[in-house]
Amino acid sequence: MVYRTEIGIIGKILELLSDSGREGVIISSLVCRANISQSELLTKCNPLIKSGLINMLKMKRTRKLWLTSSGREFHQELKRFQETLDKIPIRY
Repeated sequence: MVYRTEIGIIGKILELLSDSGREGVIISSLVCRANISQSELLTKCNPLIKSGLINMLKMKRTRKLWLTSSGREFHQELKRFQETLDKIPIRY
């Protein structure tokens, strides 16, 4: 069994948010698509929210997340970094 690294999980979250467009996505959908628990998702997203890469809107019983413009730039740089790492035989 191969476990995902923290950067791999964050990369997946950013990818899913990027794919969702500007309307964002609710947390329960991200949990299913990223295959992580809600508490783990929020733990990974809180630093991204605090740094301004992700916005979160709390509605009655749900929360919606979406990438900011700086989050989109960060996601593009992270993808380039991951592509570079793919050329090197190390796990990230």
